Amino acid sequence: MEPLRNEYKQILRSRSRSRRTQLRDINKLFTESFHEWLPETVWSGKNVIDEVKWLSQGPNRVVKRYSAFLINGFRFHTKYRERLRRTQNCGIVINSSITSYASARDNNPVEGNVEYFGLLTDIIELDYYGKWKVVLFRGDWADVNTGRGIKQDQFGFTMVNFTRLIHTGQQLIDEPYVFSSQVKQVFYSKDPIDEGWYVVLRNIPRDLFDMGSGSRDGIDDRTQALSFPEQNLNENIPSTSTHSQWVRQDTNEDIYGL
Repeated sequence: MEPLRNEYKQILRSRSRSRRTQLRDINKLFTESFHEWLPETVWSGKNVIDEVKWLSQGPNRVVKRYSAFLINGFRFHTKYRERLRRTQNCGIVINSSITSYASARDNNPVEGNVEYFGLLTDIIELDYYGKWKVVLFRGDWADVNTGRGIKQDQFGFTMVNFTRLIHTGQQLIDEPYVFSSQVKQVFYSKDPIDEGWYVVLRNIPRDLFDMGSGSRDGIDDRTQALSFPEQNLNENIPSTSTHSQWVRQDTNEDIYGL
């Protein structure tokens, strides 16, 4: 797909009325219109692999929705499913590469990785006409671009605030959905003093063993993991179906409400 992406960006540059059109504007136009240009180009006779042809059509309109999912050793529940529960499995985090601009006229953006912290609100499965399926997570994402949504406390813990969100889906350039395979799980513990703020507590996957080496900062340096294939929970059911209850009565675990 990358050659096609680069080709369309070059087309956008050539169509620009001014050679001074900013890279930021080109990227914005690309986000808004690539999905329209791609199928027109692919099905006009362009030589591409079959996978690209199927992707260019978009997914089947029939979308499955789940309230729970098990992947990479983590058990996830949507925030709505947990509203009456005393356990927490809706905290999510993803590490993403972003392009940062110093200003609207900046032609030399900086690439960097940013951790986005969120609350899982929806799980959908896209079916590309039986060729393959993709599971996406949607979240309420804290504003990690400013101090309004993330900060470090005096002990070095990361704290997040969900009163102001980003990537809400209200604008076309927003990206509220992420691949389920890229998401890791975190827990949010309410700060009893600082209203609206939650301390981020990181979780490790099931079937992960501490091998006693490396630093505490890097899980990969100190652990070995058993293979854990991607799979749906047996209890995953579409939200349109009648929900059964799977509730443990043998635990006194408690979490702070979100």
